[in-house]
Amino acid sequence: MSSLEEERLIQMVHDFIESETPAIPASTPLCQDYTCLTLEEILGNSTDTEKEILDKAMKYVREIGSEKSRGSVKKRLMMRLRMDGCDAFLCRSSWIATLDCPGGDYEYIVIMKEGDENGGASSSKLIVDVDFKAQFELARPTSAYKK
Repeated sequence: MSSLEEERLIQMVHDFIESETPAIPASTPLCQDYTCLTLEEILGNSTDTEKEILDKAMKYVREIGSEKSRGSVKKRLMMRLRMDGCDAFLCRSSWIATLDCPGGDYEYIVIMKEGDENGGASSSKLIVDVDFKAQFELARPTSAYKK
C-alpha cells in the first residue's frame, strides 16, 4: 500500500471517530448489511483512551514513514508507545498450511490497559494493526473487487 493510500485510510478512520455522524458520499449506497452496521457501531463508540492511542499511533506511523531507515514499522511503533508509558507488546500469530488455507504469519501490537475509564478494576486489551487493509488485498483482484 502506498503512503498516500495509508494516509487517506488513517484520515478517514480519524474523521469517522471524531465526527458524530459520518459523512457518506452521495455516490456510495447506504449499507443495509448487519455486519456493516455492527462495524459502524464499534467505530462510533470509541473511548477516550482508544482515541488517544489512535492519535499517538497515527502520529508515530507518519514519523516512522518519513525516516530514512524504516525497519520494522510495527516494532518501532510499539517501542514509541512504550516510551509514552503504554504497556505495549508486539504479538505474532502463525498458522500452518491446510488444504483450504495457505500457511502464514501476522504481527500486530497489543496494548494492555489496567482499569476502565470509570475507575473500575477491569483490564482490557487494545489491538493496534497498522497493516489491516493489506490482509484483504488479492494478487489479481477483479474489477468488482476493486470497487
